[in-house]
Amino acid sequence: MRIRLRFTGADAVPEKVMAAVLDGINENLTKLEIQSIKTIRIEFPEVPLVAVDAALFRADHFKSGSVTRIQAVKPGSVEVVIGVVALSYWLLEKTVGETIKDAWTQSGLHRRLKRFLLLGQEERLNQAVEDTFAKSKKLSQLRESVRMRTLRKNDSDPDAPMLEVEVEIVQTQEGPPTYADLADEYNDGK
Repeated sequence: MRIRLRFTGADAVPEKVMAAVLDGINENLTKLEIQSIKTIRIEFPEVPLVAVDAALFRADHFKSGSVTRIQAVKPGSVEVVIGVVALSYWLLEKTVGETIKDAWTQSGLHRRLKRFLLLGQEERLNQAVEDTFAKSKKLSQLRESVRMRTLRKNDSDPDAPMLEVEVEIVQTQEGPPTYADLADEYNDGK
């Protein structure tokens, strides 16, 4: 599943707004991926505790990384499509896989873990987006100028479901024009 962010309501999207939204979603998804590893400890007692602890240790060191990847930016109203990295799965695969090698990918446990993480994906994405707009420190200074208008799942392509988020720019501060705007005015004889 991917996230499509559509920024509307202003001619230009302030870079700080876009960065705050992207950073907030990334930060919240990282927290939820780490929580998934902790849940695996409870839901799958057959996974060795040492493997879960090692995956949590690796996840803690991954916090400065990114669990999102920008896959597309589309013209018009600014639209950004984000792919989400399966961090919890990858860390467990690397940790448990290092222990039991090739047998791991053939095991029923591997398949059940993959299914468990895939089934919870939509809920984690929804939670991450909602937390970004409700609790994000990065967006707190911009609260009056940006809000989430819609959050819905789009299943029109069953092979690539999408969580669609409309981000409305409510107000932008008056500021200087860009050099490109200035050149356009000059070339238009204004």
